[in-house]
Amino acid sequence: MPDGTVSQETHRFELKSLPPDGYVELRQLPYYDMLTRRDKGSIASMEQQVTGKGKDKEQTSKLILESLQTWERDYMFKNCIVNHNITDSVGNVLDFNSPMTLKMLNPKVGLEIEKHIDNLNSEGDDFEKDFPIAPSTSSEHQKPEPSESMIMDSATI
Repeated sequence: MPDGTVSQETHRFELKSLPPDGYVELRQLPYYDMLTRRDKGSIASMEQQVTGKGKDKEQTSKLILESLQTWERDYMFKNCIVNHNITDSVGNVLDFNSPMTLKMLNPKVGLEIEKHIDNLNSEGDDFEKDFPIAPSTSSEHQKPEPSESMIMDSATI
């Protein structure tokens, strides 16, 4: 029978941003952790204020979308990085369980690790062909600029 559980095998990646011997060992997230990441990685809420009655009075509605990329990356780094040899300027090994680590991490190193984590946890091209994901915008060709928080008034919608 085929095994449908997540592998406990780790994957070692040499870091081009930390030559000559920087590396990181990653593990794949179980499906439950992927769901947790999706659930907590963004927040959407709607707020409506009605002042007065009739057509002469203003009504305000707001839709608030928040992208919690910092939380999401912190979560992914904590749960995927199993081992590494990345240190700070005085030689202390970085602790990816501490939120302070991402605040001091070199962006080139962080982006490279992020790429490896995303590739390890993605479904791959064959999966996406069989199970396409619906676009998150009304037009696949017109995608909004990424931002940490977007607020839209009903007058602009």
